[in-house]
Amino acid sequence: MYLTGSSVVSKLNSDNAKSVLFKINSISRSHQIQDLTYGIIKLSHENNLLHQINESDKNDILETLYEYSGINSDVGKRAALLYAKITSGHQL
Repeated sequence: MYLTGSSVVSKLNSDNAKSVLFKINSISRSHQIQDLTYGIIKLSHENNLLHQINESDKNDILETLYEYSGINSDVGKRAALLYAKITSGHQL
């Protein structure tokens, strides 16, 4: 769906379309994607990879952390702390 877009759901039969809808909703609500993304960003920061990328790409990553910091969950709290550490220039 990432490559084809969400309109591909209209081409599926009803049972498969419902299955896709429920699975995507489940993944979204469980914050699995956010947790995985947070972990990758954190490791990239710890390994100084973030300091090796251009400012535009770094700002995109910081924007993701900022958005995650608004999530009312453990992921949100951890993202807020990591955002603060990266923007203040401190290592974890």
